[in-house]
Amino acid sequence: MTVGTTPGRFLTVREAARRLKVSTATVYKACARGEMPCVRVLNVLRIPEGGLGGGRSSCLTVETPRHRHVPRDG
Repeated sequence: MTVGTTPGRFLTVREAARRLKVSTATVYKACARGEMPCVRVLNVLRIPEGGLGGGRSSCLTVETPRHRHVPRDG
């Protein structure tokens, strides 16, 4: 992305499922398998509007230090 351009719109899982005429579970599974591009910020999954055309891509996870999951011992 170049400076001065705005990123595309992101869809919720429900919006993406509606547009594709599939269940939300199918969208989640496609993202998990890398078949649909997605962005996860903390625990919210979003699909780039332009990513509904297909193509393999991995999911990008964005974490903030104060919310990062740290496994506990025991």
